[in-house]
Amino acid sequence: MEKFYTFVNQRNMVMVNNLLKGIEEKSKEIAVLIVGGYHTRRIKDILRAKGISYKEILVKTANNAKSRIESKEIYLKSLKKQ
Repeated sequence: MEKFYTFVNQRNMVMVNNLLKGIEEKSKEIAVLIVGGYHTRRIKDILRAKGISYKEILVKTANNAKSRIESKEIYLKSLKKQ
């Protein structure tokens, strides 16, 4: 299991480095990185350590959604509210 978490942490660094590389190459000031699960906290830690500001958006969906389509609609509505 330790190898798994080592690999996941390496992936976190790769994702952040690729994000920063893309920002630099495209001369942008803002970018979006969508992550979830175990990655979220670790990537926030990496960004914070590098002095990079970020915005975390947490999506709340209804537990009683009857279908994937309904879940997607709830998700999209929640994004529009933020």
